[in-house]
Amino acid sequence: APGSELVDSRTGKRVWPSAALMSKRGGNAILALPIEDPEASPIVAGELLRVVRVAGMKFRVRAYDGLEKRLRELGYREGDRAAPAGAGEYYYFPYDWRQGVETNGRRFARELDALYARAPSGTPPAIVLGHSLGGLVARYALMYGDTPLGTSGPLPPVTWAQGAHIDTLFLIATPNEGTFLALQRLEKGVFYWRGRGGFSPETVFTYPSVFDMIPRSIAPLVDRDGKPLPFDLEDAEDWERLGWSILDPAAESKIPYPARRDHL
Repeated sequence: APGSELVDSRTGKRVWPSAALMSKRGGNAILALPIEDPEASPIVAGELLRVVRVAGMKFRVRAYDGLEKRLRELGYREGDRAAPAGAGEYYYFPYDWRQGVETNGRRFARELDALYARAPSGTPPAIVLGHSLGGLVARYALMYGDTPLGTSGPLPPVTWAQGAHIDTLFLIATPNEGTFLALQRLEKGVFYWRGRGGFSPETVFTYPSVFDMIPRSIAPLVDRDGKPLPFDLEDAEDWERLGWSILDPAAESKIPYPARRDHL
């Protein structure tokens, strides 16, 4: 994340990355998800991010060029997801990196099912490379398939639902135990230059994926002397006491405070 383009499903227009939006304060606020139903957003994943356009110029994004070169050297070729030809092909799974691991993991499981339904008989199971957040998405698909988590637990049983389609899963720089960057993003947002071009704490707060990456099995939060702080990241009241992110009644936000609290 964020390695996939985001497009407006109503118009087909790419909305991220957009130099015009990134040059404005709060320009990326258009990418906030509906807090009451994140999956209702009309903005969805496009293709793999390969080009950034600025003032009529194109700049190549080369993040996966080395990987593709090596795959071709090994005899692989890029396949067409709509018409898979069988062994020896590689595919990308672009996904909306704002949405939660469950949402994207279930979608990945469905796309794997559809891919193998179209593939020639005898196509071997896949080797999956899960990069960063994509590793959590792939783990979910492998362990649970299209099974929903539900809202109150417990976790569904691990059935290795995609075991027939995934032979090996490599996790590359995946935050399996979470990352404190998620907390930093919720508190400070992400900005490129003097408050421009990024994602405000209010916008990031609407992204389930960021909450999915908050560390859970961690030592207590500590002060500068190494003494435990009396805060629990699983307790919404502690977020309020800290005034963390936009969980502060005095914080300016277009999201009504009761909706912020309910969302947390």
